[in-house]
Amino acid sequence: MRIEPTPANDAIGFAAGEDREGKLVIAGVRQQPLTDANAWILAVSGPVGAPAWEVIRNGPGQGPDEAAGLAVDAWGYTYVVGSEFDALQPRAFALRLYP
Repeated sequence: MRIEPTPANDAIGFAAGEDREGKLVIAGVRQQPLTDANAWILAVSGPVGAPAWEVIRNGPGQGPDEAAGLAVDAWGYTYVVGSEFDALQPRAFALRLYP
């Protein structure tokens, strides 16, 4: 089990995976000051290691963004899918994050 501290109780993880180097990759949503909720993807070096990298996605509409699912391929690329709002319309997004 791992508990990842955030600035406040403002983060929710929706999906988790493991890359080829053993890093745990977590996708979800995080509330940030001055914006609505943003998609949040975080990689940590195992159950007790330090965070390795982090991606915050604030979509073009400045509305709520969520990273709902992820997959990690054999080469270490992380694929994230989620939803965001632009002009009050829901949209889907997909990201390919490099190792």
